[in-house]
Amino acid sequence: MLENNLLYLVSADYDYFEKKVYLKFYDTEKQKIILWYDQKNHKPYCYSRENVMQNVRVTNNRGVSSIKIEKKKDIFKNEDIDVYKIITTDPLAIGGTSNSLRNIIKAWEADIKYYANYIIDEKFQIGVPYKQNGNEFIQTEIKLEDNLIQSISNLIEERNSEEQKDLLTWVQLLTSHIPSFKKVAFDLEIDTDEDLRFPMADNPLDPISAISFKGSDNAKIVLLLDINDEMQSDSFDSDFTIEIFKDEKQLIERR
Repeated sequence: MLENNLLYLVSADYDYFEKKVYLKFYDTEKQKIILWYDQKNHKPYCYSRENVMQNVRVTNNRGVSSIKIEKKKDIFKNEDIDVYKIITTDPLAIGGTSNSLRNIIKAWEADIKYYANYIIDEKFQIGVPYKQNGNEFIQTEIKLEDNLIQSISNLIEERNSEEQKDLLTWVQLLTSHIPSFKKVAFDLEIDTDEDLRFPMADNPLDPISAISFKGSDNAKIVLLLDINDEMQSDSFDSDFTIEIFKDEKQLIERR
């Protein structure tokens, strides 16, 4: 079923637990980020011109799931060539560890982050609106004003058709409507028992004593840690909502 609300694709990432790429869409109606996980069983891959079938470090690599030969265009020689496509179970099998493929062979597309590769393969475009139809996402048309189209046409009329198409695509992207995102500023206060040492948020011995939030929707919240039971939320003269916690873990996990 085709949903009416617009979903703006804002970013993507890879979930190492699920072993899948997920896309982050901003739902303009619900004003929240929605995560969508790949449903097409897309897998990481790289290419090599070497005969990797004869390289046991490749064929015996636990991260390699399959190898096949594909035809690609060598743009320097303007000819078709055979290359080996190496499909893996995990992006780290391609790059990121000492035993990764790009450390064993000369590989192409091995330095591209996997989620970026996914976006290109599946023809997604960051920053443009989509509508969802089940597990499919349909990019909505970005309409340009007639006078803008005419002005651009005059500027690019001497370009070839492929360049004209690319330039118009970029103009559509750069003039696309930007939704109103919810935003929040926050600040952490960290304590330490040592007078001559700067407190560090990543040190578990230095407790987070306060977190304050100010949202674009005018939300104003301060979370305070009160280990010694000395605070009362109504004793503060502030237009912020004050919440007091006896335990740092509860403060951090507050939703």
